[in-house]
Amino acid sequence: MLLVRGMWSTLGFLAIYAMYSIFYRGWALSVGEGGANIIGIAGLLGGSFCAWHFREEIGARLLDVASQLVRVPARVWLFLVIMGGILLRLAWIVLFPAPLLSDGMVQFDIARRLLETDIYMDAKGERAFWAPGYPFLFYSFFLIFGVKEWVPTLLHLVFFAASVLAVWKLSLLVVGRAAARMATLVLMIWPNYITSSGVAGAKELVIVTLFTFAVWLYLRERMGAMSGTVSWLKTAAGGALMGYTALVQPSYMLFPSVLMVLMLLQPREWRRDIIRILFFTVGMALIIVPWSLRNYEVFGEMVPVSTNGGDVFYRANNPLATGGFTPEGARKFTGYTELERSKLGYLWGREWMRQDPSGFFKVVWKKHVLFLGDDSSGAYDTLKRGATYSSPVFVITKGLSNLFWFSFW
Repeated sequence: MLLVRGMWSTLGFLAIYAMYSIFYRGWALSVGEGGANIIGIAGLLGGSFCAWHFREEIGARLLDVASQLVRVPARVWLFLVIMGGILLRLAWIVLFPAPLLSDGMVQFDIARRLLETDIYMDAKGERAFWAPGYPFLFYSFFLIFGVKEWVPTLLHLVFFAASVLAVWKLSLLVVGRAAARMATLVLMIWPNYITSSGVAGAKELVIVTLFTFAVWLYLRERMGAMSGTVSWLKTAAGGALMGYTALVQPSYMLFPSVLMVLMLLQPREWRRDIIRILFFTVGMALIIVPWSLRNYEVFGEMVPVSTNGGDVFYRANNPLATGGFTPEGARKFTGYTELERSKLGYLWGREWMRQDPSGFFKVVWKKHVLFLGDDSSGAYDTLKRGATYSSPVFVITKGLSNLFWFSFW
């Protein structure tokens, strides 16, 4: 019961935060910061009132839709969702091809350089600034199809199909057939998921698949859906998937701590829980450690995944931080190696947090407003960032993306 209450409380808090942030962010971008708080609160109150006042009707409609979807055979449903999702994404990409730039261009180039030289390095000569998981996937596709600019799109379409299967399996396990159909339907039509499909730097499209499969494998054993030696091996396989997720986004190395919290909130058999987490963590280590050893050979020091952590940490925590992307902080990294920048970034960032705690919490608040207040990154990267599409197309796409996001919450 404690776990369930905690999950609903967290979801409720995020819903409130998101509804406020969507209106705040929209107003701030359109008009300016003045009055944004009032608009955010008005959007929150209006959204909350509608959700509460029409809750029974909304619930009945959703149940009615779910009951109709359950009638469709599972294999037919999965085929329709996967093919429908691919067609939607292809239509978007054909109409609005995204330019190859920014992070996507850098990681594309790293994979190309790796193919040509067998050396993992970016154009600046940095050997581990970029986490390797995403460029490695580009590299594997380059081996098959050659160095083509459409490879990221193909990669994303493959991972979309896999994400449908992952969400389907996880939903079946923890909720049921109706929820599995609703969840995969949402995945198919999610505007930001569609508009991000042609963006080379959209590593999140890979993460959502790997992460969901990893959680599914872990929970299968924990919920008794499998047992015996094979169950432990599959738990380790889930850890391996999470390990590769960490090679794409290093912060996922902390995920075993989430499993520890789950164990404390929902205790079952302590001994089995600990062994289960151990197998999962070993699976992660089997994927991460080889790359860590490679970094040790390159730098003479242990770097678990990448050297960009301190650089990013300081730019997010310094007097010039806005909560969004900033190209540099108040202090410059000029003249330092990538490893030195990483160490100094953490040092300088922590110094500023201690010296200006109120400034730090203001940045935290702003960052969450920016994160929860907008779900149109795909539209921005495709239509606005380095592209020349008309403003109305971008505004409409951005509006539809955020309307869907608001309705979701």
